Amino acid sequence: MKSPGGQRLRSQADCFAPSCKRIAAIDDLLDDDPGTETALTPITPQTSSAEVARRALAACVARLVRALARVLVDEDAEWIHQARSAGRALRANLAAFAPLLDREEAAQLDARLRALGHSLGGVRDNDVLIEHIIVLAQRLPDVGESSLDGLVAQCRAAREYSYAKLTSELQNDAYPQLLEDLVRAVCRDSPLIVYPQALSRETLVRSVIERPWRRLERAVDSCGDDPTPAQLHAVRIKAKRCRYAVEAVAPLVRASRADTAQQFLRRLTRLQDTLGSFQDAVSESERLRALTSSKLDRFVAGEVAELEARVAAKALASWRKAWKRASRRELRFWRSA
Repeated sequence: MKSPGGQRLRSQADCFAPSCKRIAAIDDLLDDDPGTETALTPITPQTSSAEVARRALAACVARLVRALARVLVDEDAEWIHQARSAGRALRANLAAFAPLLDREEAAQLDARLRALGHSLGGVRDNDVLIEHIIVLAQRLPDVGESSLDGLVAQCRAAREYSYAKLTSELQNDAYPQLLEDLVRAVCRDSPLIVYPQALSRETLVRSVIERPWRRLERAVDSCGDDPTPAQLHAVRIKAKRCRYAVEAVAPLVRASRADTAQQFLRRLTRLQDTLGSFQDAVSESERLRALTSSKLDRFVAGEVAELEARVAAKALASWRKAWKRASRRELRFWRSA
């Protein structure tokens, strides 16, 4: 049975190019085809590693397809965010379950998802910038609402351009084809999972989490006492990939370790958010200072950029504490999960 949401998207897509209808049709397929269902039965100790991987990947694909179907008919920033997050989670899970997968096929999907993420990021970055400008400007009593309008208008224009470019790309046959390939890759008898015995079911939790965790540790160690923005950005990416890996195998964690796993996830998320605040503030400060259409715009942009710099300084001063809390040895539940 088709979901009401899928039927609405199909109707709205009628006014778009055939490629858009294909994306709406894929969204319907996720509701109709039991082969793509991600949670037909609970995961049990008897569930194979290959099936755990398939379900984790399928959940990400479902989120991505449904978010992109809505991006085409709704400019709301939340759908951009959902699509970008789903794509990132999917790429992380392709890496986490790599031993099970066809290496060449997984690499091709990753490259295509990276390109999609870049296009989504162009819109999402503008959404975040506009939101931050409006929030930070409230802390500037000398900057009136009318003074802020010009700066926000420039950012909205950039956002509209990025969104138009994104929707144009999504109407190109390449993206519906990507989604069709992804759905095919996570159906039952997945052609992507070619080495189903490569990861032991008994040690799957540790196998999936240990690699991204070690990479995160190395990234932190490389930062030294005076890390660059690029180094901290790398830590943030690896923290996010580690979080996605934990979420992918969370249903397999023993009940006795479940609370520890959730505590670890919360602290890892805190680290990621702290580094995200730093990265956003640094990049947005640079973008704001480049807005020079008028003296007033330069003044307002400079004032907001100064506030962004303070946000960056605060995040820079606190990320080590967030890392220390996330990296406590007693939280490494996967080594006895």
